[in-house]
Amino acid sequence: MALSVESDFEALAILATFMVISEEFKESGLFQNLAARINSYWILGLVALAAGAFLMNDGAMYVIIPISVAMGSNEVTPLIAALVNLGSALTPFGNPQNVIIWNEFKIPLELFISKMSLGLALPIAVSLYSLKGYEKRSLGETVPLKGSEALVALASLIVAVALIRLELSYLALLSSFASYISLYRKAPKIEWKVLASLSIMIVLFKWIGQHLKIDASSPLEVFLMSVGLSQVISNVPATLILLNVTRDWFPLALGVNVGGLGTPIASLANVIAITISKASLRTFVRVNAILLTISIAWGLIVISLIG
Repeated sequence: MALSVESDFEALAILATFMVISEEFKESGLFQNLAARINSYWILGLVALAAGAFLMNDGAMYVIIPISVAMGSNEVTPLIAALVNLGSALTPFGNPQNVIIWNEFKIPLELFISKMSLGLALPIAVSLYSLKGYEKRSLGETVPLKGSEALVALASLIVAVALIRLELSYLALLSSFASYISLYRKAPKIEWKVLASLSIMIVLFKWIGQHLKIDASSPLEVFLMSVGLSQVISNVPATLILLNVTRDWFPLALGVNVGGLGTPIASLANVIAITISKASLRTFVRVNAILLTISIAWGLIVISLIG
């Protein structure tokens, strides 16, 4: 399968677009304000899901995990981090692997969200239910909410998604930059090192994928291979390698996102969460191993039923 250079640049443009929009949401204080006001870890879990979906998972970790730690129970952090990852898996712009898959397969937004929501329904429900037994310590203050800026960020998101669906990825990037600069009179903070690393990954791991003889003929095989490979080399490289293996996007997307719940190196967001929280590595691995097992079992059932 020939994968064009143009498609690679489009994927990077889309990723940069949502990095800018993520900065707009963070500047508005929306998710920080919501998280600081809540009175239970269960509701924080819901905020973590939403933050993962809209801020991208790496950025959401920087917003949500410090709040989780400040609420007084570091034992909860692995669950909150998992919910950020699960939330990011629900949207095509929630993490880099989803952006790559969405751009490559040109998946309708509604179809992506509906199928991924079904594929992750059980691990999300289990994670939220597990938070009910923990009590919150009051933070004492909230982060100021800039309502007009939050609305601008939401409008930027809607415009960007619409433009990308029309295959106008570069215009979406320009639109997001224009929105941010007009509002804040400064350039947005872009993770240039991340974009550079992803550029190298795209070239390297796509080349590896084109030259490796990987046989995964069924959706279930693609799913299991995606999960397993993510544990070893992280889910973004796994995505790039397996793009050549299948034209069935759902088992690939579900597999690499479920795979991010496993080992600490399965997702960059995991490393960020552990570093910020200084959570016990043993606790983190234990929680993720349980959720990974549940997610694999549920994923196999869903893929068997809907493909």
